[in-house]
Amino acid sequence: MSVGRFTRMVTIARMENDDDHFLSLVNRIIFATIRDLQPTDVFVTRIDHWFDHKWLGFSGRSDLVGIHRLERLNIPPFMPRRVLSHHSYTLDEGAAVFRVASVPPLHRHQMSHENLRRFIDRVSQSAAFIWLSGGTADADQGSVMVYNIRAEAQSGWYASFRRTDDWRIHKVKGLSTPELSSLIERGADAHSA
Repeated sequence: MSVGRFTRMVTIARMENDDDHFLSLVNRIIFATIRDLQPTDVFVTRIDHWFDHKWLGFSGRSDLVGIHRLERLNIPPFMPRRVLSHHSYTLDEGAAVFRVASVPPLHRHQMSHENLRRFIDRVSQSAAFIWLSGGTADADQGSVMVYNIRAEAQSGWYASFRRTDDWRIHKVKGLSTPELSSLIERGADAHSA
């Protein structure tokens, strides 16, 4: 598959208790994100179950000041026991493919206040970080969170989905519903190209 300068995209493999339709939706989001941003690195983390919009921009807690949200994005402090899988990829520009990269886990056991200095741009200066909820085969809701890093520019967004007859956008934060719908549509086009 050829999308822009990439010939092979990052795809999320199915795990037990994953809904195939939800994974297809997330894969479309990943395809479009990679095509649009052309990052050097991609990080995909599957969390054990649905998570809400409060994780977007959440940095941690400090006993002195409470909950922190910073302008500079941090690695969200998900407990490692909630992480079902974590995969890292780096672009091999010569071959125009993403290859599996060996990097330390993003989420580690630590006190919440220790996360306040775990800035995500220290992991990579050109990356797409994607978190998705697992266990969607048995759940009626799923979530996706994306952080985009490009040198000094950082952005993030969150979306939750509800399943009725199919997965539908429920709540969006950090971009609009039409922007997310367009991203999903572009991802479907990239996947079929």
